[in-house]
Amino acid sequence: MKQTCLLILGMHRSGTSALTGTLNILDVYVGSDLMGGDSGNRKGYFENNVLYNINEMLLSQIGSSWQDLFYSADKLEASVDKDKLKFTLEKEFRNKEIFAIKDPRIILLFPLYQKVLNELDIEIKIIIPYRNPVEVAMSLHKRNNFSFEKGFLLWCYHLLYAEKYSRNCCRVVLEYEKLLSHTEETLRYISREIGVDFITKYNERRGQVEDFLDPQLRHHDTTVTENVVSVPGVVRKIVQRLEGFNVENVQAEFDLLMSEFVEYKKLFLNKEIHNMCSAYVKIAGYDEQIGQCEKFNDEYIETAYVKKFLLEQSDIISSLEEKYQELKHRMKHKEDMLDECHRDIIKKQSNIDSLQRELSNIYCSLSWRLTRPLRKVMRKLEK
Repeated sequence: MKQTCLLILGMHRSGTSALTGTLNILDVYVGSDLMGGDSGNRKGYFENNVLYNINEMLLSQIGSSWQDLFYSADKLEASVDKDKLKFTLEKEFRNKEIFAIKDPRIILLFPLYQKVLNELDIEIKIIIPYRNPVEVAMSLHKRNNFSFEKGFLLWCYHLLYAEKYSRNCCRVVLEYEKLLSHTEETLRYISREIGVDFITKYNERRGQVEDFLDPQLRHHDTTVTENVVSVPGVVRKIVQRLEGFNVENVQAEFDLLMSEFVEYKKLFLNKEIHNMCSAYVKIAGYDEQIGQCEKFNDEYIETAYVKKFLLEQSDIISSLEEKYQELKHRMKHKEDMLDECHRDIIKKQSNIDSLQRELSNIYCSLSWRLTRPLRKVMRKLEK
């Protein structure tokens, strides 16, 4: 029996819990120890607690997290705990013909998961649910107090990498809203695209699925075109491509979108932000750029986010500057102490030189030469 693993590669707050919960009702195994519900998701997250802890550990080992705006796939090269992940997957899903793993962190860790699942000879099938990025940003703003700009960045990051990593896998992309509004049609669509029959079980458990998929759990309902928040152009383009994802060959277009996103992200991830000494200079430079770009609102709207992001960093920069001043003061104190020690050394050296001269004068004196026989007699008597 060849096992099948359904990897749910979706961004936080994008309906991944609703999708995985539905699959679980349809007899897709997700594990025995699952993350429970809370105020943010009262029906549960359907995340395997054991794998969640491993994912957190793996990201922590490379100094990262799911909200890391500086994340790079190259960081995974530093991860050495592949064996623990392999052991857990083998133990947790042994003898399960089909199982699903849901955790948005898997998008960042996908190369590691793919390698381990291939070594275990487990077939990988990908489901990429996505949700209106404005709704995701609003949800993250409410739950995590993230700025809308950060929410958009994370949404782009997760969707683009989910698409990139899954290109060589059997996969399907679906919109969260359609799972709620056209459940049977969406499940038929998933079944057809990845070759797994969900409809037989759905016909048996339609009532359970309908009770589980409560549209009222969708706390934010808006569109990308509504003027709730300013939506960056690259975000709008990604949404357009996702809507036609499964009927067109859009990989080349997604490569272009990735390049555009990288340029967009550079405004936020400029390494100079980490440099305490030059941070204020960078802020001033961006402020000047923003002032120029605001005259061309439609063409340069994305640069408006730079000022907001950099202002969010002002507290961090102030704290770093205080630490810098404190270290500078301590260094000055140490330098003063070194100067004082140096002066003391010079003084003592002068005293030593004076004593040496006096001693030399004694050795050269007539009295010292005349008493030499007496000193020899004294040394013999002492023996």
